[in-house]
Amino acid sequence: MTVREEVRERIERDALLAKLRKKIESGKGTYADTAAYSVRAGKLLGEIFSRRLPEIPLEEREPLCVDLLHDQYIDINVAVDTVQRFRDEAQGFHLAPQHAPFDSKRGHQIGSSLRDLSKPVEVLQRRAKAAPETAVKAMHDDRMKSEAKFRHKAGLDCRITRVAVNGCCPWCTDVAGRYRYGEEPDDIYRRHDNCDCTVTFENGRKRQDVWSKREWESPEPGAGAGERVVFTKEQARELEKRNLPFSAQYSRMAANGAPIIVAEPIRHTVEELRELANYARNRGINYYNPMQFDGDISLMKQQIDAIATIRAKYNITHKITIRTFTLMDDLGNTALNGRTINLNAYAFRDATKTAQYMSANNWFSTHDAVAIGVHEMGHIIHKKYGAIGLDIAQEVCYNISGDHLSYQEVLRYLIRNVSEYSVFLYPSKIDKPFKPRNFKEIIPEVLAKHEMAPDEFTTEFIRILKRRCGV
Repeated sequence: MTVREEVRERIERDALLAKLRKKIESGKGTYADTAAYSVRAGKLLGEIFSRRLPEIPLEEREPLCVDLLHDQYIDINVAVDTVQRFRDEAQGFHLAPQHAPFDSKRGHQIGSSLRDLSKPVEVLQRRAKAAPETAVKAMHDDRMKSEAKFRHKAGLDCRITRVAVNGCCPWCTDVAGRYRYGEEPDDIYRRHDNCDCTVTFENGRKRQDVWSKREWESPEPGAGAGERVVFTKEQARELEKRNLPFSAQYSRMAANGAPIIVAEPIRHTVEELRELANYARNRGINYYNPMQFDGDISLMKQQIDAIATIRAKYNITHKITIRTFTLMDDLGNTALNGRTINLNAYAFRDATKTAQYMSANNWFSTHDAVAIGVHEMGHIIHKKYGAIGLDIAQEVCYNISGDHLSYQEVLRYLIRNVSEYSVFLYPSKIDKPFKPRNFKEIIPEVLAKHEMAPDEFTTEFIRILKRRCGV
């Protein structure tokens, strides 16, 4: 089992995290719960990374550290998205989530420090434990900071709260407290190693978080509050509509050079979302967070059908879990356990707008939103069977043309006839020796194109893929 797989498995099996996920999914979660989730997940990551560090080759430590942190970045944002949706709906409006950019630079710095052979292995193991723990907790802090800033600009009276744990250091005690946005200390989001303080925010109209029992942290109800603001449904919709462009302006860009086009959310009843979850369950798919979904239900059902069909075609016997999240630069991704598909809810609000986004710059092999899940199933197939897409593509080119093409010639063929993304090379592999297995988007992109618009190349590719997978 790889380090990433062990981390994912521990996080999924951990009793505390399971309890927090259940509470969050039920609609009863708070930002204090998502903060607790980040603390616990960071500790598990640090413990496993530290314990297994000696067996990890020096050149793999830095990219692995970045990957481990990015996995937690996705999980934390999914949890915060869910809490935010329930909270906003209770107050009668919905604002686009404000994901802070993933701090890959910090991940590289931590990973690079683990390659220092001048330090004893025990020192490096302490670094591998403490630094990632702190980085994961900082991801939650960054998200709270982004949300508070955005909502303050949207006209909401936000409060920032930092709660210090028992026995914390004097510095943490000094900075802890509850502050109106803009009046908080400069260091309120900073933390040292082994710091478990939590930072959360309120919209300002309804108290949302769990507070410390310390007298100085628990103001009297209504103390310092302004006049209560109540939005009508029309005002709430107008506020959301006004802020969608603002959200896109401050979001990161996707790899194809275009921002995801965010359509307005679609409201569903609890009964409709439960029926969607049952629809998935009846097709052997576990829908992790259906209550968060605010897109086109019929489009999501098509997605579920496509995933279930591919699962059956390739004899994937383990259950597949889908989760929805919201990011401005990622349509979907597959967890390293080969069992979970994360889908961007933005892509399922409006199929036409998603097609417009996906068609930019010939980046993707198809422009159909349904292909997103099919693409991710390609990663699961690769994970299960170990098939190498570049080798298959080389064989296909020979079978079709009779020419023996080099790997570089095959890559150029894929760019012209499949997509730019099919030859995407992850940053951690760019400076490494050329290896066919490093091109991990070939199978997903060809599979997606074949399911949506098959041609001679994709048909032959799928035939060979199935043969190599023994199906």
